Amino acid sequence: MHGGQARRVQEGVPRVEQVVVEDRAGRSLRGFIDSRSDDDALWLRIEEGGITLRVPMKWEDITTASIDGVAVAAAGLKRRHASLGTAGSAGLFSATASPPGMVGVASAPTAGEAASTRRKARARNLEIPKAKLTNLDADVEPDGICLELALIGDDGLPMPVRGSVRARLYGERWPQAGGPAFSQLEEWAEPVREEAFQLGTAAFTLPFRSTAPEWEFDLMPDAILNVELGAFGHGNFSASTPVVVRPFNPMRDDLQLWRNSRFFPAEMHGPPARQRMDLPAGRWMHWTW
Repeated sequence: MHGGQARRVQEGVPRVEQVVVEDRAGRSLRGFIDSRSDDDALWLRIEEGGITLRVPMKWEDITTASIDGVAVAAAGLKRRHASLGTAGSAGLFSATASPPGMVGVASAPTAGEAASTRRKARARNLEIPKAKLTNLDADVEPDGICLELALIGDDGLPMPVRGSVRARLYGERWPQAGGPAFSQLEEWAEPVREEAFQLGTAAFTLPFRSTAPEWEFDLMPDAILNVELGAFGHGNFSASTPVVVRPFNPMRDDLQLWRNSRFFPAEMHGPPARQRMDLPAGRWMHWTW
């Protein structure tokens, strides 16, 4: 043991232990347990270059954890958070783990922190860190899109804003007499409050209302999702991202071609939508064609 470290122990100075946690999304964070941790969330404090980032993570999302390299159960860490937590130095802002596609992004500061430490940022651009198919009911086929948005300020940090969100899904149908047809498939709109951006990104669920990609066999698998955010006091912002509306699955394509169904008999699925399976025009083109 080094002399300085021995003197600290002898003087009764508590040792601050580093914790490494990994969540369900596979993201790993290393830091110190912050004293603001409670029964709802673990707050990790990451100190680097004179800047303190405080990162919230829900206990139920933690899959693995270790303290100074020794593995511990998430439940055990939750029971000990009060004794392990320390206040640390005052930071510039609080941060959340970066969502996929947004490296090093910090969450919006609390009202008090914003007033005292962060200058008034101006909105710069809209980002879509996540847009993918999701299942919203009891059957097996996906029936909506899970969307996450972040409005980025000119200081590089996400901003909490109040306003409205409008999303449009554009797709391609084939074959047509004159070639493929491009059209709007779905549209959604809803208000958004500042609280939705508490962790840096706001999440939305966009259910399919007039589209059933697993049953509309002239609808191509790839689509474009365009999102517009009208933020009060900042203006209007737009971003687009590709999204797959029917997952790549050659076996289901073969099932459809040879058995007139994309599903096995034991699978629970929804009813057919726009076209009948036995119509030649409703036969899906195999992905290799």
